[in-house]
Amino acid sequence: MDIGSIYGILAMFTNILATEEKKLVAPDLLKKYKFSRNLEIAVAVIFLFSAIPEFWILNLRYFFWATTFFVFRGGSILRGWRKRSHSS
Repeated sequence: MDIGSIYGILAMFTNILATEEKKLVAPDLLKKYKFSRNLEIAVAVIFLFSAIPEFWILNLRYFFWATTFFVFRGGSILRGWRKRSHSS
C-alpha cells in the first residue's frame, strides 16, 4: 500500500508539472511529463491492486511487483523510439 500511495502522490506532482495552464515547464517537455504521469499512475494501480488479500495467498503479488519494472523500462524504451521516429 505504501509504494502504491507514493507512486500516486508522485503522479499528482507530475500532473501539476504537466498542466499546460500553469506553464511550469517548457512546452516541448509537456509530452514527456504527461507520459511519465501515466506510467506512474499505472504503477500505482498495480501496487494497490496487488494489495488485495487474494494475491497474498497465491503469491501473485510478486509477479505484479515485477511487472512494474517492465512498465517503467518499457516506457523509457518507447519514449526513445518515439524520439528517433520524430527526428527522422
